This record gives sequence, structure tokens and C-alpha cells, in this order.
Amino acid sequence: MVATAMAAKLYAQVTELLAGLDSTFELAEDEQGDSRPITIVAGVRMMMEEIANPLQQFRQAYDNPLVLREGNNQVAEELILSGQADLALTLEPENENASPLIHFEPAYLVEFLAICKKGHPFATSPNSTLRELVKHDLVVTRPGTHGRDALDHTLHRERLTANVVAETDNSGFTIACVRAGLGVGVLAGRPKGELCRRLVVTSLRRHLGERQIVFMWKKGRRLSPAIQSLVDIIKKWNVG
Repeated sequence: MVATAMAAKLYAQVTELLAGLDSTFELAEDEQGDSRPITIVAGVRMMMEEIANPLQQFRQAYDNPLVLREGNNQVAEELILSGQADLALTLEPENENASPLIHFEPAYLVEFLAICKKGHPFATSPNSTLRELVKHDLVVTRPGTHGRDALDHTLHRERLTANVVAETDNSGFTIACVRAGLGVGVLAGRPKGELCRRLVVTSLRRHLGERQIVFMWKKGRRLSPAIQSLVDIIKKWNVG
């Protein structure tokens, strides 16, 4: 077991060094005017509510084509480590789930929300406690995603059991299921987000708190000026 731990540590160090070398070559090419494509991975809700406008501002300053790929935290990690993506945005993982091969950079805060259609019993309930929430059919992201882990841990701590009727890969799909009348959706986002218009949105911040959205890139990689600028623009757009 000791040898395995040492091997894993050595592998992480070598991977970080190789990422640094690869990015050094990329930086040299960028200085020669190479506008290589930038591949970004994020969830549907983030793409539509928090990233689209910053991308438009980025394109006013840089010629790099943008490749946008949808994916949850698991997909994002795979694409980053395989070199198929340059940058990803996802909910911050809990410490025990954070890959030692990936650099996590705080981007902005979101909060947990319960969403439902107007007229749904949860919308007309006099309270919005977790005990009231679990009385209703729930639509949530699937196990292993960071948002689902946070919900499951909290319900377990409160000794509550949820009736999950639908599991999705991302919050955008969760919202679509809510609109279709499947139940109450639980997701991390913005209370005034565009996708939740005409739905009843209830903050679960008091019960589940806030979470960081983080940037992800391969540890050891040196970001090109274009990618660093993109990171900075997304941060500024989502302050407050």
C-alpha cells in the first residue's frame, strides 16, 4: 500500500511536469500568432446563464475559436486529463473527491435552489424546510455529481429520505424535467437565472449553503494569455 501511494505521488508529479512542458510549447506558438482553438467544458445551465456573455466579450479581443462541450464534473475531469479540453467549470468538489492532477481555481459563488411549477404544493407551502422538501417527488442530478453529493450528505445528516423520481446529468436537464411537471428540482444556481423564469424558485442556502463554481485545468499547465484573459472575464461577469 505504501508503494502504491508513492507511485501515485510520483505519477502526479510527472504529470504536472509534462503539463508544464506542453503548455510552454503552446505559449511559444501563441507568441508567434497561433490562435489555437480553446475547448471549454461546462454544464448547460452555466453555459446559458453565466458563460455566454463573457465569451462574446472575449471574442472581441481574441481570434481564438471556441469549442464548447457540455459535461458534468466527471466528464470535465476526463476531458481535462486526456488533453481534450483546456478549461472546465464545475461545482467545487469536496476535498476527498478532488483530483490531485487538476488545478482548481475559484470562479464565483452559486447557491442551492428548489424549483417547481407555479401551483405545485411545495410552492404554496408555508415553509421551505428540508423536511417539507422531501415530502415531494424530487428531480436531482445523478449520484457522483458534486451537487447530488452535497444534497445526499445533508439529508443523511438530518436523517431524511428523498423520493427521487428522476436523475439527470446536469441542472439544465433538471429544469426541463421540472417544467414538464415531474416534481421539485434541486440544483445549484442563481435565483434569478434565465432558465428558471416563470418557475417558483426557493433558496435552500440556509440548509445547503453556497458553493463555489471553480475553473479546472491540468495541474502544472501555464495558461496562455488568451485562456487567462477568458478566466478573468468570466470571473468579472459573475461578481455579486
